[in-house]
Amino acid sequence: MEQLSDYRSCAVMGMDDLALAIGLPGKIGGHGSEVEGMVERGEIEQVRAYCEGDVLNLFALYVRWALLTGRTDPAGHNASLESLVMDLEEERDGRPVA
Repeated sequence: MEQLSDYRSCAVMGMDDLALAIGLPGKIGGHGSEVEGMVERGEIEQVRAYCEGDVLNLFALYVRWALLTGRTDPAGHNASLESLVMDLEEERDGRPVA
């Protein structure tokens, strides 16, 4: 995210906006500002699901960024996302976000 915002030297969209712009689900189950309250209420499973959703969005954004900046090629981009999808499908029952 730092590189996408040129290390915050310019106003850019946040991770949620970028994720939605490329067809990802974006934030799932809340916002980062709500995590403290979820922890205080003992909603640890909701925190886990929220954080997992953030990580999945960030990974997919990183893979796309790597393609667009020449750090990977289309085959590497596709293999990375296919691997992610396969993992999520294999563990779907244990992952409420997937």
